[in-house]
Amino acid sequence: MGTGGRTHALDLGEQVEHALELSRAAADSFKELPENTGFRDGLLAFEELSTPLDRVSGWVGLLSQVHPEREVRQLADELEQKLQGHHTAMSLDGDLYAQLAALKPDASMDAESERLWKHALRDYRRAGVDRDEALRARVGNLRAELVHTGQDFDRNLAEDSRGVRVADGHARLAGLPADFLRTHPEEEDGSLWLSMDPDVRAPLMAYAEDSDLRRDYYIELNNRGMPRNLGLLDRLAELRFELAGLLGYSSWAAYETEVEMVRDADSVRRFLDRVVELARPRAQREHAQLLAEKRRDEPGAHCIYPFEFSFLVERLRRRTADFDSRDVRAYFSYENVRDGVLATAAEVFGVQFTRVEEVETWHPSVEVYELMEDEELLGRFYLDMHPREGKYKHAAMFDLGAGLDGPPEACLVCNFPGSKPGEPGLLEHEQVTTFFHEFGHLL
Repeated sequence: MGTGGRTHALDLGEQVEHALELSRAAADSFKELPENTGFRDGLLAFEELSTPLDRVSGWVGLLSQVHPEREVRQLADELEQKLQGHHTAMSLDGDLYAQLAALKPDASMDAESERLWKHALRDYRRAGVDRDEALRARVGNLRAELVHTGQDFDRNLAEDSRGVRVADGHARLAGLPADFLRTHPEEEDGSLWLSMDPDVRAPLMAYAEDSDLRRDYYIELNNRGMPRNLGLLDRLAELRFELAGLLGYSSWAAYETEVEMVRDADSVRRFLDRVVELARPRAQREHAQLLAEKRRDEPGAHCIYPFEFSFLVERLRRRTADFDSRDVRAYFSYENVRDGVLATAAEVFGVQFTRVEEVETWHPSVEVYELMEDEELLGRFYLDMHPREGKYKHAAMFDLGAGLDGPPEACLVCNFPGSKPGEPGLLEHEQVTTFFHEFGHLL
C-alpha cells in the first residue's frame, strides 16, 4: 500500500489485519522479555508494538478522507475504529506498562532513549493504565465513541453537497475573473451552480460585486453539516470533558496542553489575551479603513459583516494602491505554482524531486514524487490537490509512514483549481501561501 498506493477495499482490510496481528505478537513477546534484557534491547522490543501499524494507520486515515468511492471511505472509517481500539487496549494494558517500567537503565541509555522511555511511561499514565478496572473500561468506551463521533462529524462536512443556485447566471457574477466564468458556464436554463469547494469560495468572496450573493453563499457555507453536526459537536464536548475528568484533569484543554510546549491551559489563555491586547489597536485602525470604504456606498453603515471583509479588502487595495489581485492570478496557474514550490524547496535544501508515473493512486489527478539527495531516496509523497465530491474540503498534510519499514511517505491534500481540461487553474495569492505552508509540513 505504501509503495504502490493500492486502494482496493479487500487489500486495505487485509493489511490492517496483518499489521494488528504483528503488533499483538510483538506485545506478547515484550511481556515475556527475560529479566536480564538490556535497556536498549527492551526499548527496541517495545517499539515493535507500533512499527507494523505505522504505515497502514496513515493510509487508512488518508483514504477515509480522499478516496472517491464512498464504500472505501466507509471501510477506512471502520478500520480506523479498529486501529484506535487496538491502540486504546494497548494503552490500558497493565502488563505492558509494568514491563516497560521494569526496564533497568544501563550504559546503553543515552539521552534520546531516556526521553523515549519516560514519555512512554507518561503516556500510559495519561491513558489511565494505573486506574481501577471499571474506570479503564469507561475510558475505553469513551475513546471509541470519540473516534466514531468525530468521523461522523467530518463525514457530514465532506459529503455535504450543498451550494448556491444562481438563477441569473453570469449576469449576477459581476467582478469575477474571466477564467471563473469559463469554468462555471451557464446551464440550459441560464442558471449556474456554485459549490462550497475552496476553489469557488476564495474568488467569489473576494470579487463578487453582488453583496446579497456573497451573503447567501456565506450562510450556506457556514451551515455545512447542519443540523446533524450540532448534536455531534455537543456530544464531542461532553465526551472530552468526561474523559478528562476521569483521568484527573479539570478540562480537555488541561489534558491536551500538558504534553505540549505550553504545558497548561492557563498559559494558552494568557498568551491569547496578550495577542488580542497587542493586535487590537492595529485591528481597530484596519476596521475603520474598511468601514470607511463600505460607507462610500452605504453612508449609514455601522459594521462589517464577515461576507464583506474579503471584498472590501480587495476594493480598498484597488482604490488606494492601484493593485488588483485579479491581475496577479495570471501568474499563479496551478502547474506554475507547483513547479515553483518544488524548485524553491530544491534550491533551499539541496535536494531533487522526481515525478513517478508508474505508481498506482486512488484518483487520476493524484501525482507522485520522490525526494532524492545525491541519488539517495529520502522519501515519497503524493499530491492530491483538486476538489471532488466526498473529498476532504480544506488543506492538510497526511503522514503515511515515518520510514520505519521503508522510505517515509506523506500526502498533501488541498482543493485548488486546475482540474478542468483546458483551464490553467489560477490560484489566489492566499492559496499560493497555503501551498507553501502545507508543503513545509510535508518536508
